[in-house]
Amino acid sequence: MENIINRVALDHDLPVSTIRTEMEKAIHEGFMNPDGHMREVFGDREPTPEELIAFLAAALDDVESYDAALEDAELDDPEDPANEP
Repeated sequence: MENIINRVALDHDLPVSTIRTEMEKAIHEGFMNPDGHMREVFGDREPTPEELIAFLAAALDDVESYDAALEDAELDDPEDPANEP
């Protein structure tokens, strides 16, 4: 996860400490949002930038896996006229 933070710093020509501070501010804002889901995921403790990145990466991977499975299921759907011989 540190590589991601370092890459963002390099891409924006900013110190890693600035990126980390801005991420921590954004995490805090999200955590304080009563309509957000941060507390559902992390409980009463604000995640570190690395923890949030790991969570989001896993969630994205799950979505991509789900979408791919859904596409496969749709292609193999016998009710779909496109799949008729």
